[in-house]
Amino acid sequence: MVDGRTRRAARLGPLFILVLSAALTLLGQPGTAFAIFSGCRDDPLVWLSDGSRLRVTVLIDTTVDQVQDVHYVIHGPVGTTLAKVRHPGPKGLPERLDYIDDTDPGVYRADVTVLTSGDPVAVELRLRQVLAFASATGLSGDTLTTTITP
Repeated sequence: MVDGRTRRAARLGPLFILVLSAALTLLGQPGTAFAIFSGCRDDPLVWLSDGSRLRVTVLIDTTVDQVQDVHYVIHGPVGTTLAKVRHPGPKGLPERLDYIDDTDPGVYRADVTVLTSGDPVAVELRLRQVLAFASATGLSGDTLTTTITP
């Protein structure tokens, strides 16, 4: 005997397969979001001399070959220095990173400017320090700024 749950599962099975197939097809298409999640980028992990660790992430809504430059400027507390920078992913974009010690204790700021060829594209900057998180959005060519405060 077939109950209501079995019939419902039988109807939803093909729908699930259709949705899954569409999602996998979209992920395989060359396009905007694929470049963001493909691991082609090299967002830095930054350690400061005071022991702070920052993760800076930039999401760029274009393909890797359209990105001309990503310039990070990290701001940390006065008197600290850049102790270490690690790029965990494969090098995929032309990136530069500068450090300036010009904030109050416990305050961290990231500025990023992304230059792309063609029309401006959406860019998101994310800054994480332990449990704190901040983000900013804009377009390529803009300087995006986000700050974490205690």
